[in-house]
Amino acid sequence: MPHESTNVLRENEILLYGQNFPITGTVRRTAVTPFAPKFVLGDYTREDKVVTSSWVISNFSGGFGILNGQLPQDIDRFADSTLLSLYKYLTLNTLIHPAGNLPDKAELLMEYADTLYAFVGTEVYKWTESTQSWGTNLHTISASANAGAIFNGSMFIITDLGLHSYNAITNTWTDFMSPDTYVPTGDSLIEWDGKLFRIGQDDSDSSLTRIYWTIDPDADNNGASESTDWDEGGLLHLPRGYCQQLLIYFDLTGEPVIHAITRSGVYGYDFDSEKFYITPVTHPTMSVAGKGAMVWRGELYVPEGTEAIKYNGSTLQSVGPAKDEGLPSHLQGNILQMVPGHGFYYAVIATTTGSTIDTLSMPFFEDATPTTLDTVVLEEFPTIGVFPLGSSSSVGAIVQSPGLSWHPLFEQSIGGTMGYCLVTSLDNTFRLWITHSDGASYIDIDTGLHNPLQNPTTEFREDGYLETPWVDLGWAELDKLALSLDVDAEGIDAVLGTSIQVEIAYDGDESWETVALVTQNGLTQYAIGQEPGRVFRRVKFRIQMVRGSISTTATPVLRHMIFGFMRRPQLLWGWDINIQLSKRLHYGKTSEQLLERLYEIAEVEKIAGTFTYRDRRTGLMRSRRVVLSNIQGAELTGSEASARYTVSLIQLDELTNEQ
Repeated sequence: MPHESTNVLRENEILLYGQNFPITGTVRRTAVTPFAPKFVLGDYTREDKVVTSSWVISNFSGGFGILNGQLPQDIDRFADSTLLSLYKYLTLNTLIHPAGNLPDKAELLMEYADTLYAFVGTEVYKWTESTQSWGTNLHTISASANAGAIFNGSMFIITDLGLHSYNAITNTWTDFMSPDTYVPTGDSLIEWDGKLFRIGQDDSDSSLTRIYWTIDPDADNNGASESTDWDEGGLLHLPRGYCQQLLIYFDLTGEPVIHAITRSGVYGYDFDSEKFYITPVTHPTMSVAGKGAMVWRGELYVPEGTEAIKYNGSTLQSVGPAKDEGLPSHLQGNILQMVPGHGFYYAVIATTTGSTIDTLSMPFFEDATPTTLDTVVLEEFPTIGVFPLGSSSSVGAIVQSPGLSWHPLFEQSIGGTMGYCLVTSLDNTFRLWITHSDGASYIDIDTGLHNPLQNPTTEFREDGYLETPWVDLGWAELDKLALSLDVDAEGIDAVLGTSIQVEIAYDGDESWETVALVTQNGLTQYAIGQEPGRVFRRVKFRIQMVRGSISTTATPVLRHMIFGFMRRPQLLWGWDINIQLSKRLHYGKTSEQLLERLYEIAEVEKIAGTFTYRDRRTGLMRSRRVVLSNIQGAELTGSEASARYTVSLIQLDELTNEQ
């Protein structure tokens, strides 16, 4: 029910829930906000703080994909990186070696007879390990290579204008191309069941797509293929050019058969009926799909633009690198190729040309010299080191996965587009070969998940960075106080020039502030914000590493970091007031009526109300939104309502009125 109220407060009077009450003594207030207890996010075994809370940053094996993190579920994820994040500790990534003098990207790489061949336009090159060179053009083919296969001991290459083979034993090339009477061409080539298959334009109708097969492309041994050498195998009822790849995978009965990778999905091939049939791997027609698929550990991986699908014969799963919130903007693009490796598989991405990032400039190649390079010298640590900063325009990238997460491996920031990539085991050395418009390069790789720190010959890049997601540490809209950063590092050597720099950003503003430049091994604590600390709502870190140019086998190692902070909730007050009820009327209310109103507030309404009092020191009226938490009464006359009551109030929010 409504109650008569007024804001005109007399001496020794308060206004509570719209009712004026007389009081004795002073209005007493006490802070009632409980001290926020500490908590730990991450590996609690590494944390030993008594009062402050901790975010333990020790593992990034969860990979790319989180720009705005929720802890603890995203505790091992990151937003962007060029560091090696696959293992327990964070290090520089594996060194990328320049590989010779290819004039352009390769359309195809093939490992044949313990030798690596690169097909660039119409030219064929062979890698020589001893000279680290591709040499000169070995052979000229009819057009750019579309696909290759090993058949009957020879290497076959198919183009839009012909078919070519090379036999390493006899060191001879055979070219089936114009002006031969019959020229086998195609978009893809594969060996299966003792036969060589090709798919492409129908010999009689250029608008159709047909598969052909042979057991001998030159059965007459006259140096030219004949139409009778090839048998028709049925039509793929899709427009010409929709299928750019054939591969072997298992059908629903578990038998390995040919599958056609197309712009609209994957089709299985039944040799006996000479028909293609649709599989569960389907998607809307995409001009960027139709090739680049692979089989890895018994499962089929098919790129679909920016996405990739894994198929095991019964279920489909999205496994592309653009998971969760996606890759950083400078790494976003269509997947050109999925590459099977030993412990990992790789995605080759054509990123958006001209996508500029303001992160650490990455000279990936040992002989690379950036055309422009800005440097920032840390004034806080003037004798320690320089970290190169700048902008780069990424046009291609490779990311790697052990099966669940995606991690950085390569970025191409100059030149044109990415080319063909391949994992080889030449000379008992496992490598990922990369081609692009500026030539070729390779990365030495392990055959499984082996920490490179266990291999003393592992070579590392000169520098790298990692950015954590933005996190609010569980309290999105409340203040936190940043206090310290503990960094546990190894491999720091002033002579070699290995060091780690850690920066911090607050509340969505990526104006990075240097927190630590680590120049010694072991655990070192750094203060944040000097003595007062720094109040924030959201925070993220950037970790930068350099190794110098003295030793390629040296790397700094970040074992873990501990970010120390405190939760700082709004300070709320509690109020104790002595209400004096007497026989006199107060604003026309008897003591019984005032007491009834007091009980009504406490027992019946159970709602929040306004508490107003006059500050004796300033003379101002102050209002708070409160709830009544306790009443203690001392009746003075027994049968009458004359009494003194102590009322306890708890403030709910900020000051609501002050005048």
